[in-house]
Amino acid sequence: MTMMNEYSREAELQYAQEMVTALREAYKTQAGRGGVKAYKIKDREMTFQDAADVLKQLQHWQRRVQELEQQLGISTYKGPPQQIITRFRL
Repeated sequence: MTMMNEYSREAELQYAQEMVTALREAYKTQAGRGGVKAYKIKDREMTFQDAADVLKQLQHWQRRVQELEQQLGISTYKGPPQQIITRFRL
């Protein structure tokens, strides 16, 4: 990985982490309330119809943070757990 490529991934990771933080705050505000809500996050303005819209965006950015952390080698996340089979003898 080149130095410039690593720097851009680190910058993107920082942005993704900021989005997760901002969307968590938006979700806390939106949860349990109806109606259209608008939020300004950095230089972007977003409008959500309900808490489900906020949650969908939050999940997207959380996945992006995990991907970037894996690419930079700072995450131990290896994907969803594998199937575990438990057998009981009677």
